Amino acid sequence: MLDNNESYDVVVAGSGLLGQVCALLCAKYNLKTLLLSQSIINENAINEASFDDETARILDSIGVYSKINDLVNTPLFTDLVTTNSKIVQRSPVIKAKNSFPSLITFTPGNLEKKMLQACNDDPNIDNLDNFCISHFESSTNTYSLKKDNSTIKVEASYSIYTDEINELINNKLNINYDDLGYSREWLIVDIFLKSEGNLENVFRQICDPIRPTSYVALSGSRYRFQFQLLTGEKKEEMASISKAHDLISNWLTPNQYNIEYLSTFEFKGRCANNFQIENIFLIGKAAYQIPPYAA
Repeated sequence: MLDNNESYDVVVAGSGLLGQVCALLCAKYNLKTLLLSQSIINENAINEASFDDETARILDSIGVYSKINDLVNTPLFTDLVTTNSKIVQRSPVIKAKNSFPSLITFTPGNLEKKMLQACNDDPNIDNLDNFCISHFESSTNTYSLKKDNSTIKVEASYSIYTDEINELINNKLNINYDDLGYSREWLIVDIFLKSEGNLENVFRQICDPIRPTSYVALSGSRYRFQFQLLTGEKKEEMASISKAHDLISNWLTPNQYNIEYLSTFEFKGRCANNFQIENIFLIGKAAYQIPPYAA
């Protein structure tokens, strides 16, 4: 447990890969950094499952990329296909000018645990599990951090939000978002293939006018399926193993895979008008949100 009124250069509020990258990047420049993260990372499988060549370059610059190389995957193609599997558009995933692949995928929990270990090993980073910012005063750079019934106060010159901010913080900062006109529930299903070769190593979007769908090759024979819920479908009923098997049956039979995670998630389309408010920065879900197809 940290002491009250401890002083930091940066507080990073975010439990996923993006928050961890920010913390490690700040630490590289000798900034004393506090990372607010989650204890059980693998439970939040909705976190990022891919990054681009520029993120890979940053990870390499802070000495992390070589440590996670065995936990990532490079899809061969990004595809748009029809419901009868006819390829409408296929783009090969190639190396960018910085020598890293333009698209890299991974299984969220595995990679984030490795990244969290790198954060814990860095002397410039303190990590607090399951604490959130409950109050702050920008005039004094004071932050109240709450976990259950425990509250501590720290000071920080800057803060970075990477996750969707709560209503209290939103009202305090008076953040305005442009509504991009999208808000729909999706079913997310992560599977492990029992045999290789049953699915291609691709990032594929199925152009179904009724139920937009995508599947992504992650790492270690794992894939993520995403299905948009239709009007009238209840997320509590859709988030079932039987429903997941039914939706995946267009590609696989249940004996070909194990379901490792399934849940529903509301994808939104919105973008903050300003990514910086005084000494506070918004990135990731705090700054903008896009549905799978807009990506």
